[in-house]
Amino acid sequence: MSNKINLGNHQIFVYPNRYQIDGESYHRVTAVLGVIAKHRLRNWMGKTGYAKAQKILDTRQAIGTHVHKLIECTLKSESINLGAYEKEIQDDLIEFNRFKDVAKLKPMSLELNLWSKKYKYAGTGDYLGKYISPEEYLVTEIINHKRVKNPKFTKSSIVIGDWKTGKDFYPTYWLQVGAYIVALEELTSIKVKGAFIARLRDGKIYVKEKTKEEIMKEFPAFLAALELYEWRYKTGKYSFLKKRD
Repeated sequence: MSNKINLGNHQIFVYPNRYQIDGESYHRVTAVLGVIAKHRLRNWMGKTGYAKAQKILDTRQAIGTHVHKLIECTLKSESINLGAYEKEIQDDLIEFNRFKDVAKLKPMSLELNLWSKKYKYAGTGDYLGKYISPEEYLVTEIINHKRVKNPKFTKSSIVIGDWKTGKDFYPTYWLQVGAYIVALEELTSIKVKGAFIARLRDGKIYVKEKTKEEIMKEFPAFLAALELYEWRYKTGKYSFLKKRD
């Protein structure tokens, strides 16, 4: 299995808020989404206290980094020493091993750098490949006033997947994968059917899915965030504002 789609030879540097690709600067997708207010997070930090809350966030970020890397190694069939990690990470990866079989994951690429020359943003997709809806892991939806599971991909489909380790699903997740879909289709001839988000937490996995059509309805919201980001940081067409400050 090849874990990299051939996008040609490019010089790529990743910085906290941007990517530099072949000498050009691209806004980082997650940085762009950071301009969207996170009221629940802000309220929680206020109640918890900044110092304590930041310590918790740093711990959760470290867990997320480890989980992402271990998932990548697992899907590449590389050996890992789970015993070197804390119990929560061990439990998450044990369950992921079962999830990948149920969802029949077949990676085409992992940790794939993606960028849009049209919109000047870039990011890294966790998973691109084959996938079948794992009904037992799906989060229920309300359809016709009833809470049901609604699998979107009953046959093996090419999709983008994203791993999350947060406490909940957030609407910005779909803006993120939507940006990746647009960039992927700008760079390649690959057409995805949609995306899934798998949230790993405390040894359990919860999955939400959307078709490409559903995701693309929300893409204008990402572009609105991108515009606001460029205005806030005086880049792109708003770079003239620097002259006034």
